[in-house]
Amino acid sequence: MESYTVFMATILLILHLVHAQDPTGFISVDCGLPLRESPYNAIPTGLPYTSDAGLVNSGKTGRIAAEFEPVYTKPILTLRYFPDGVRNCYNLNVTRDTNYLIKATFVYGNYDGLNLDPNFDLYLGPNLWTTMSTNDTIEEIIHVTKTDSLQVCLVKT
Repeated sequence: MESYTVFMATILLILHLVHAQDPTGFISVDCGLPLRESPYNAIPTGLPYTSDAGLVNSGKTGRIAAEFEPVYTKPILTLRYFPDGVRNCYNLNVTRDTNYLIKATFVYGNYDGLNLDPNFDLYLGPNLWTTMSTNDTIEEIIHVTKTDSLQVCLVKT
């Protein structure tokens, strides 16, 4: 049976709609970042990034292949992948009735040595956001929160 892995590579940014230069309201997450390295300020943006460890209860951490490291900045080097389960979710605390710009960046980076881009669906709560099928993808959506929490889920296809 073929092994299937869904990954959440490098960054999931939840950006509160504020002035682009002001990091107030930003939730910047470096997926797969070890807790001992969290938080840090990214170069050149200066945005503070934290580990995803407290936002997700599943998955394993990894790092892009060494040959790709010179191409990317720190938030892209680590990742979280999900070899188990069909639906794996990040749980984020948000402010109810607020517009959020949600930006998700995915980089495969051949972390597993298989050189095969994964395919999966991305959901906001129960609603399909988009289908991911390529490497180096950035997806953005504006979402109005109806509760004080938001799930961003990766679902195997």
